[in-house]
Amino acid sequence: MSKEHTELYSYSQKEAERLGELERWRTSHLENIACKDLITQTIAKNYSDNCLHQDSAKEVIEQFGYKRTAYVLANSINHKSSDGRFSRANKEWAKEIYIPKEKNHLNGEFAVDSHPALLDGFINQYHRAYATLEMFDASKCIQTDEPQDYTNKVVVVKSSELAEQYFNGRDQIYLATSGFGCEPDKIGRAVFATCLGDGVKVRWDRSQILGVLKDECIPEYAKEKLAELELKNQQQEAPTMQTPTM
Repeated sequence: MSKEHTELYSYSQKEAERLGELERWRTSHLENIACKDLITQTIAKNYSDNCLHQDSAKEVIEQFGYKRTAYVLANSINHKSSDGRFSRANKEWAKEIYIPKEKNHLNGEFAVDSHPALLDGFINQYHRAYATLEMFDASKCIQTDEPQDYTNKVVVVKSSELAEQYFNGRDQIYLATSGFGCEPDKIGRAVFATCLGDGVKVRWDRSQILGVLKDECIPEYAKEKLAELELKNQQQEAPTMQTPTM
């Protein structure tokens, strides 16, 4: 997705005031309202013959991006969480998206008020579009109660930490190579890693890592990049032959 999208501000108005970031919150809040308005208009425009036309969600996603569209849709469900016309799966999905509580019903300003059954269908279209990105979630990571060592492991960056232009699976998985953040018992937080999509080296914070990717979930392109990196390391570590002198 090439279009640049306005930053989605993830803190409350009160927290924004404390941090001196009220203008960032205000800009994002107005963008949330604009996204809500477009969703409402899109549903009305694409509903006919008792059904919502396919791909109705694409226009909204192109305009506002996956992250803000999901934020507004989840907020809309949470405002009507007791409505039985939303599927259980969509209700559970909405609970997983963090939306800070606001005073004066500010969250209600970007809650879509379309018919719940139509909105539920629109959300399903969003999920289908999102699935094409082949993103990784916690179900693809090794589950453990103990903090993990990330050194030389394939790790998944949380989707919430990715800028919209990098919102795809290829930019989400990395080979963690070094940094105190790789080791759970160290004070440092830095995790230095190589993207397995394009080979770019990046610094992440340990808190931004979702977990270690299961071996069976590593895609072929990533396996090829891992083999390439391993060969490069072997070549760098190989001793250099010296020509004997007389």
